[in-house]
Amino acid sequence: MSAKVKIVRALVKFAAGKKFPSKYAGKPDRINVVFLTDGGDDITVWGDEDDELLRCLPKGQAVQLLCDDKNQYSVVETDELEEILASHRQKAVVPNSVPNGVPDGFPAAPPPRAAKQLQVEDFRFWSQEERAAIAQVVTQNADLLAFCLKTSQDKFLKAGLVQEEESMRTLAVTLFIETVRQIRDRGAT
Repeated sequence: MSAKVKIVRALVKFAAGKKFPSKYAGKPDRINVVFLTDGGDDITVWGDEDDELLRCLPKGQAVQLLCDDKNQYSVVETDELEEILASHRQKAVVPNSVPNGVPDGFPAAPPPRAAKQLQVEDFRFWSQEERAAIAQVVTQNADLLAFCLKTSQDKFLKAGLVQEEESMRTLAVTLFIETVRQIRDRGAT
């Protein structure tokens, strides 16, 4: 009698994260990944904590699951998953090292994002009226910030309550934020 297996398409619903202690003494901790099948079923695939493939699957990744005759599921390794695994290996940190001051077991900080410079085409979906209204709000906010800077300079810097211009600017921004908050809370325009 031949064993029956089937292949199921699925997406990663929850990526591997928390480690679970093994039921068996001397065995490594376990991890799991939850998949959502095309049929809407949740399938949990378990593996050892050092299972590279399970550890590197991102949420939303499309995979194929192999279901054996014992109704146990495993991830089918495809070329796409091999590329993800290879990329994961390149990014892997040497165990017990502390790159950028981040100890093992702690996530590394994400790389800083470059600020996006707004381009004319970013505004192409706004009407002239919307653009004019936005420009008016920006101008009003700039005027309010300038007033807060002047007031902060007069009340704090010239009065000797702060010694540095940076402190005066920080106070001005605080005044600006609090004023905008109060205006918003009162429903004023």
